[in-house]
Amino acid sequence: MAKTSFKRRAAASKQANRDIKVTYKQGLFIQCEAKLILFGGAAGGGKSYAQLIDAMYFADRYPKIRQLILRESFPELRRSLISKSFDLFQPDMFQWNENDMTWYHANGSIIEFGYLDSDDRVSIYKSAEYDIIRFDEATEFSEFRLKYMQSRLRGANNFPKQIKMSSNPDGPGHKYLKKLFKVGVNESCKTFSEFIGKDPFTGEAKHETRCYIPSLVWENEFLMKDDPEYITNLMKLQ
Repeated sequence: MAKTSFKRRAAASKQANRDIKVTYKQGLFIQCEAKLILFGGAAGGGKSYAQLIDAMYFADRYPKIRQLILRESFPELRRSLISKSFDLFQPDMFQWNENDMTWYHANGSIIEFGYLDSDDRVSIYKSAEYDIIRFDEATEFSEFRLKYMQSRLRGANNFPKQIKMSSNPDGPGHKYLKKLFKVGVNESCKTFSEFIGKDPFTGEAKHETRCYIPSLVWENEFLMKDDPEYITNLMKLQ
């Protein structure tokens, strides 16, 4: 496809994406403006799907925005998020580059996929800059990896700067994220502000906004309709 033809279709993608339906909680995740967001809880809540829909929304809305979507291992990344993205991202709006595992939008924005299967691997991102960083199955990452990647959230532009996480319970990062988002302490689905220290130059107090959105499988009406036995099968794993 010619480059000019590809660009002409950018405006049309916003209209096309209006047909995508989401659950109430997925909508909260997409609309939340907190700097750190965790969409967590039961399997089947549509969390990974929400990450992809949200990434597509940001790519449409903010030309040239840079997003990174992370999983803990490459096999998980390939068979889940990357595979699903081919079903969602329209080929006349996005072009896939296999070499750098990146979707390129007609308006110049990018959605890059990556994995962090060890603490040492964060070094490949030491000079990187992203506007939105997404962790899928965030509790599978160590506290070090989760903290380090927050430092890659930067850029001289007016785009939103957010860490958007989705995850089931348990895993190496479970305790850290539970404490970070005050799960079970603060009211869920409500953004709160947390003091994180003072500016070393001005002495000004610095705060960070965070929000925890719990995921409940029965709230995913699309899954319940398509697979009525899902909860029954899930209970067999207990």
